[in-house]
Amino acid sequence: MEIQFQLNQKKIEELSKRLEKILFQRQEAGILHNTPLWNEELVEVILSGDETKVLHFMEGEIRLGGEAGSLSGNHLRNLKNLIICSVSSICTKVMRQDSVDYEMVYSIADACIQMVEETEKEEELFEVATAYCLTLCRYIRKNGGQYHPLIRQAKEYVFQHFHEKIVIEKMAEQLGTSASYLGMIFRKSEHMTLHQFIMREKVERGKNLLRYSDYDLQTISQYLGFASQSHFGKEFKKYSGFTPADYRSRKNQIYREKYKQAYFDHSEEDWR
Repeated sequence: MEIQFQLNQKKIEELSKRLEKILFQRQEAGILHNTPLWNEELVEVILSGDETKVLHFMEGEIRLGGEAGSLSGNHLRNLKNLIICSVSSICTKVMRQDSVDYEMVYSIADACIQMVEETEKEEELFEVATAYCLTLCRYIRKNGGQYHPLIRQAKEYVFQHFHEKIVIEKMAEQLGTSASYLGMIFRKSEHMTLHQFIMREKVERGKNLLRYSDYDLQTISQYLGFASQSHFGKEFKKYSGFTPADYRSRKNQIYREKYKQAYFDHSEEDWR
């Protein structure tokens, strides 16, 4: 215990020395950190659900250098760290909204941070940061309205059990209510039944898998918790207007190039 205390104290002293150095350098140069106001303003713009406002704010207000903190001696690493800190801060503030799905907000942040880590060009970091803000803005516009707490809990349940067959009666029991009451308030708030919402979300996830992955249809069907590939195909066509195979051949670049000549004989406009 004594040894651990000494080690901790040593690190505290090292941190204190570094802190004094940073304070001296910034005060000597007359450079202070950005105030928290820009972050608060950006969050407000994101929560508005207005993509145009987000773009204007990002183009006119966000600056990753200048008076921002210095988190690394390497310039690119410093920019990455600044974005990661900003994303974490925005994520925390957005989750103060009772109507958002915490898991989805966290996952959007995860995806952005992974892209930041993989980016090696400074100019692309700003594009990633902007993409994060726009994606979050779109999610808020679609899902961020004020509604009964059970609606948010139901949506979180769907997200957490996405890869299973979701039984509404079981969901309602876990949420401490009846299936009929849950269904009533969901339909009143969302203007669709809970079953329709579940199918719509599964189809939307299926679209992404068909468009951005090379998993076969059987694997995707099982991943999304459908009883069979034919059940997935039936629901997918109902909500999208396409069969899964047709949607993939139109939207997935790899499959488009592979099957374009075999299945389609249209102009290039048809492939956009």
